[in-house]
Amino acid sequence: MNKYIYFVLLTTLLCCSCSDRFKTIYLKADQVDGLQKSAKVFIKGLEIGHVEEIKLNSKAELLLRLSIENEVLIPNDSKFISQKSFLGDNQIYINLGESQTVINENDTVLLTSDNLITNPDSVAVEIKGLFEKLIKPKQNDSILIELRRINKNLEELKLNK
Repeated sequence: MNKYIYFVLLTTLLCCSCSDRFKTIYLKADQVDGLQKSAKVFIKGLEIGHVEEIKLNSKAELLLRLSIENEVLIPNDSKFISQKSFLGDNQIYINLGESQTVINENDTVLLTSDNLITNPDSVAVEIKGLFEKLIKPKQNDSILIELRRINKNLEELKLNK
């Protein structure tokens, strides 16, 4: 009998300690575009949670229930974006906002599934940024060269008058 009581106590303690590791956040969405239960949730490439459930609520809106690690603080102006990974499965990426107010347990946030929104976690954005860094100095140089040419022409016109 004593072993049974110890077993129940130990099991209860383990369950309680594990359940405190995650908080629940809800997302409202117009469409889920292939997003599935157990899809991963990322911030800056780090997995911080997953989709627990996808269902229609009483107003016929899509509602996703996420499990997010408790210690992760997400500003309430953050953007939740559904986007395809390189492997083709949809995942949720969070672009952190700057608000001092954070999203709490059981809060509801909007999910954006617009593929036109760029995600800082994606390699494409990193490549675009790299190209911009490479192109801008050349553009600045060409502008400077053109300004020098115009200045030279103006000086020549001034001397010829």
